Amino acid sequence: MPAKPFYIEDWWPVVAVTLAALIAFILAVIALLRSRAGGRRGGWHRIRQAGFSLLSLASFAVFGLGSLLILQFRDYHTLTEWEVVGRVKCGPQEKSRMFPLHLTLLANGKDRATHVLDVYGDRWKIGADVIEWKPFMRHLGLTRSFRLARLDGIYHREQDYLERPVTIRRLGAGSDKVWVRLHGGNRPWPYRCFVRSAYTTTISMAPDTDTAYDVVSQKLGLGLRKVDY
Repeated sequence: MPAKPFYIEDWWPVVAVTLAALIAFILAVIALLRSRAGGRRGGWHRIRQAGFSLLSLASFAVFGLGSLLILQFRDYHTLTEWEVVGRVKCGPQEKSRMFPLHLTLLANGKDRATHVLDVYGDRWKIGADVIEWKPFMRHLGLTRSFRLARLDGIYHREQDYLERPVTIRRLGAGSDKVWVRLHGGNRPWPYRCFVRSAYTTTISMAPDTDTAYDVVSQKLGLGLRKVDY
């Protein structure tokens, strides 16, 4: 099942500010053009024109930065106090150490995407990319945001990684280039103005054919909960 659109519920404050900046830019440009078309002169008139020019530049800058954040981080979801963001169910493990893993991604309690993946190993591991925002972003409802990015198979013995198939799969689009650079210590502009740090959080478990598990979003990362309902 294809993934549904990005998490607009998380980003609506940024969207609102961006749209307000666009409206302010349009109104400032109209006012500036009317002021120039009036043909008036004088100090007050020049001050008004300068004010409209500054307003148009400032609002355009806010619109550009807001659009950049939305386009770059639209697939990131807010780490909350407690929210089920996925469900995992494993099939029986074969002699080749392969087992099927059913992964359903959830958003607001509804299916967002479903994957059936073959995993080689003694355990499965799901990794998420996390963005920690700077304190002023909390006013827009953004403290930490994440997206599931990887599914790996884990062997207990190092030798198995050389002798057996290795599972490294991307979930969705995987890790984006901006997150990789931030995680690697680079601070690309203008993202460094908004991002405090970038790190990973993972969950791992041996395949259990009898039970499904919820992937739970918590404030500091991901967790697992046995499905008993």
